[in-house]
Amino acid sequence: MAKGQASVELITILAVALFTIIMFMALAANFLTDTNVQKNYETARDSVQRLAQAADSVYSQGEGASAIVQITLPTSTIFDSNVTFIGKPANATFAASSNTINIKVWDSDTYAITHAPLHGSFPATHGTYSMRVYSEGSYVVISPHIMKLDKYSLFVSMAKGETRNEVLQVSRLASAEVPVTAALAWGFSDIAISVPQGTFYPGQSGTPLGINITANTTASGLYSSELVLSGTGQDGQAEVFTVPITVDVH
Repeated sequence: MAKGQASVELITILAVALFTIIMFMALAANFLTDTNVQKNYETARDSVQRLAQAADSVYSQGEGASAIVQITLPTSTIFDSNVTFIGKPANATFAASSNTINIKVWDSDTYAITHAPLHGSFPATHGTYSMRVYSEGSYVVISPHIMKLDKYSLFVSMAKGETRNEVLQVSRLASAEVPVTAALAWGFSDIAISVPQGTFYPGQSGTPLGINITANTTASGLYSSELVLSGTGQDGQAEVFTVPITVDVH
């Protein structure tokens, strides 16, 4: 009888102990989940605030001002352009405000409101990224930073009848290849400018982009236009640089 009672008591003790362990593990799992949720919210909140502060800063400085901001999109980000967006959601009306940066994490929005009207988009997957924040004067563009130049404007002083060869070094920052195209809007007959046609793939250490400039004998004074360089990342995200070109013929 005593042995039977002892066995029952032992089984009861083991059951209570097992139940306690299970409850402890469940509470620990919930705690870890809550901690992870909070960490994701804080990461997203920090990212939108960093971008908003940079956007307002370059907007106040005027056209051409830029900044590079590092952000992290947490693993729980909802990658839908209607809920995670820069400027306004994809389905917003034309009249909707374009002054919001929003990252949706699980079922909650983390957002910041800027003074600057915004255009741009986030990368399509979670991770840590460098974002370029650039003022176009009346609005600010925010996009993944996938390439860089050794100079962001070009001023050339030359004589009549002279030919000059200038070089821009273009480097990719992304680990994968970045196809880049160059487009030049140049409407002056006294100055001939040529850039390579088609797509090129800059290396991480830099690839030269040659710009050939010839001033004929009738050229005189200042001539200004822009070279537009467009790069596309692996996930389809684009980065565009507008490089002012000024030629002074004397």
